[in-house]
Amino acid sequence: MNKLVSFPVPTQLVIAYICQGRFARAISAYRVQSRVTLANGQVAQMRLKTCNQYLRAIREGLPIMPMAVSEDNYIVVSSE
Repeated sequence: MNKLVSFPVPTQLVIAYICQGRFARAISAYRVQSRVTLANGQVAQMRLKTCNQYLRAIREGLPIMPMAVSEDNYIVVSSE
């Protein structure tokens, strides 16, 4: 059985940055927090474009929910 891996939801700090209008800071903070370990042991981080789109959607009122990791929305930051 395959386990679906998703990026964590933004923390309260990231949401606070969005509410304060500090969007670039929110993106920077969330990209660091968005790291996940894939089944093959690689550590992946959300792409900048994906992070920007995800946080913009939240800023525009989309409910905060986890985003699944898929081929085109992450970069590998380290391998084991």
